Amino acid sequence: MDNQKLDELRKLMGTMPESNPPFKTDFFKGVHGISVKMIDHSKNPYKAMYVLATSCWGKKIDKWDETPLEGKIMVVKSVLQKIALPLAYEAPQFTFAVDNIPRWAFDQIARARLGIVYSSQGTRDNNHQDCGFFIHDDIWEDEELKREFISAAEKCKEVYKKIVDKGKGNWQSARSILPISNTHAFSFSCNFAALQSMITKRAKFCEADATVAFAWLVREEVMKVFPLLGKYLFPSCDARGKCEYTKSYYLSNCFGCLFKPCGRNKVDGEWADYATFNAVCSNREKIMNELAINIPTAEEIRALLESEALAESDLKLFNE
Repeated sequence: MDNQKLDELRKLMGTMPESNPPFKTDFFKGVHGISVKMIDHSKNPYKAMYVLATSCWGKKIDKWDETPLEGKIMVVKSVLQKIALPLAYEAPQFTFAVDNIPRWAFDQIARARLGIVYSSQGTRDNNHQDCGFFIHDDIWEDEELKREFISAAEKCKEVYKKIVDKGKGNWQSARSILPISNTHAFSFSCNFAALQSMITKRAKFCEADATVAFAWLVREEVMKVFPLLGKYLFPSCDARGKCEYTKSYYLSNCFGCLFKPCGRNKVDGEWADYATFNAVCSNREKIMNELAINIPTAEEIRALLESEALAESDLKLFNE
């Protein structure tokens, strides 16, 4: 097979590198432009959760059809509230596509390893002459710092293009000049247990803004299709009503507390005011405005958990 035919085959398969994008540099304020899309999911996660949670009892494994609606709902809610066998948590499966997110945020998100797998856009397998950069709000809002940031980023892009155009180092060597704020994209697939574990940590406002934005955008996607599952995706501190960022004993503060607590939940302890920087890491209002979504307060999360009402889309799946 000659090279042209192989290139045509790669185009058909979707494995052809992006080799000649336009040379441009876009800049994004805060978390503007980050996108998360759920591209695949279990057909009926509630049925799968019910069957796995009840297989231990009785001689019949699949009792879904003969169990009344009320019984099925009680079992699934028991699983979600972690008072039933935990293995059912791993039954539902989801796949997401994440676009236009800072490279540094991906490095944080991809630390979750159990029950989850990632596929990342190649930095050496594509020409990134069209990549942009994310600028934190505090830099964007300081005209001098913003101007110097943009100048430095544009200089990096010029050197990147020069390395690529010379054709010796190509994309693999050229990527070494790009800052960690450059735009990135990836996909991931996980079970519900892994997803919830990740969101309980990454939706906290003690995390960096793009990481927090990612977590709440994932929740938004799940809420659209499976509202009952979605309402169990929230920061772990919300359920307790108590800040988990700082602890009552000082040694825990030796491993973190770069920023002060966000104030979302009550802060207790002798070292509650300890922080390297006297500022909140991520701002809920700014993230909501920049993503154009609503992020419920801790009080709203707790009220949602206490609600017995089910959305029509969920009831349809329970009645399936």
